[in-house]
Amino acid sequence: MGLVAKALELAELRFEAFREHQKIQSRYATLSQREREVMSLVIDGLANREIAETLGISPKNSRSSSGASHV
Repeated sequence: MGLVAKALELAELRFEAFREHQKIQSRYATLSQREREVMSLVIDGLANREIAETLGISPKNSRSSSGASHV
């Protein structure tokens, strides 16, 4: 494969990654502050019970918030 073809392939891969990043940012922007808090705790690996304790809410509420925050 020539250098130009490799450069074009790399540019296409970078553009696809950029578009995916933009989609994620756009979806993240639609989350409420509470959903962002829950999502951060989910990413940190906390279980629903731990999220509820951390945020001072019922485990049921933490599950409904984390369900809405799947980006």
